[in-house]
Amino acid sequence: MQGQPSALVLDGNERSALATVRALGKRGFRVVVGTSRRQCIAGVSRYCNATFRYPSPDDNPEGFIRSVAHALSLNPVDYVLPMTDSTVPLVLGAGKVLGNTVPFGPEAAFSTLSHKGEVLRLARDAGVSVPQSREMEPAVGIEEVNDAVSAVGGFPVVLKPCCSRIWSGKRFLSGKVKVVASREELEAVLGSDPVFRYGSFLVQDVIQGYGAGLFVLFDGGTGTAWFSHRRIRERPPAGGVSTLSESTSLNEPLQKAAEKILKQTGWQGPAMIEFKIAPDGVPYLMEINARFWGSLQLAIDSGIDFPYLSCNMGRRRDDDVSAQGRYKVGVRNRWFLGDLDHLYLTFRGNRKLVQKFRTLASFVLAVSDRSSRNEVFRLEDIKPGIIELLQYFRRNETTELSALHQSLEHH
Repeated sequence: MQGQPSALVLDGNERSALATVRALGKRGFRVVVGTSRRQCIAGVSRYCNATFRYPSPDDNPEGFIRSVAHALSLNPVDYVLPMTDSTVPLVLGAGKVLGNTVPFGPEAAFSTLSHKGEVLRLARDAGVSVPQSREMEPAVGIEEVNDAVSAVGGFPVVLKPCCSRIWSGKRFLSGKVKVVASREELEAVLGSDPVFRYGSFLVQDVIQGYGAGLFVLFDGGTGTAWFSHRRIRERPPAGGVSTLSESTSLNEPLQKAAEKILKQTGWQGPAMIEFKIAPDGVPYLMEINARFWGSLQLAIDSGIDFPYLSCNMGRRRDDDVSAQGRYKVGVRNRWFLGDLDHLYLTFRGNRKLVQKFRTLASFVLAVSDRSSRNEVFRLEDIKPGIIELLQYFRRNETTELSALHQSLEHH
């Protein structure tokens, strides 16, 4: 690599993309951002040098690859960094077209790690606890699904698509996790959500507890950089994306288990291993994301610069502190707008009044917590926070108008 290093960061409206742009920009990289949106948070960062727009990878995967290949022909870079389950497999699958510029893979390993049923089987073989689960074929009958519910302990259960992207014959659908508490809810979800008609899915026991993430850069069959956090609050509140998280000490047994699973697949690059820690302290492996993750900024703030390390696998200096795996424990990061949604969903949900006001008090206290950094809104790079806020208001305004139109139609 000669001269100034450069990178193309895709999925520019993802928080992981913004964290990557900031991290690489501070390291002196020339950073180009790609997005399917008219405007994105990473594209307005002070550390972004140029942007371009491509077709939706879900609606037009071929057009997406052609657009990225054209952008690279005009503006070559050293690394291409896709951020989501939509773009990672497309970019890995188009290696001959895009060139050897993606610092992770291979495609077959990504495919294995992206299938939640396969991951559970690998985890069991590694001696790691997993939720009771039954894998269902697409469009399976309601009675067979109901039998699976009984087999995992009864309602409530989690309906989890085995893959986060499901091909419908026309476009890729996003596979969202559903929690159902009765047969009526089960029938409604299976009847209304096309994801369960086109893709296999898991019927899974609900594990109570808090979410914990183990993050690693895997290189040459071993983890070369590790990081761990716990989820203090999530969106939705029952479990999802972290909105307030804190760096924690590494759990050596979990490290060994994660290393064994990743080594079996031959994966190279960043990965997030998601656990749910039950009240009795038992960690249950939930899934593995073979890509960068939403709370990437927390790892960077704590001292592990995963984007930079990923771009420099095999070329890190011995004195690179991040490569030695040292990071600060107790660092907190807050995604403010996600946390605001957490508060709203808590008050809207069927929860006890005391729980709602505890959440409100915790939300207010977090605002004044100087030890917690805001993930998107930062004074030294303020534009992404402004754009995210504008997008938030536009999204909520659209949602309210849609609800109003539906209400008027019913009347």
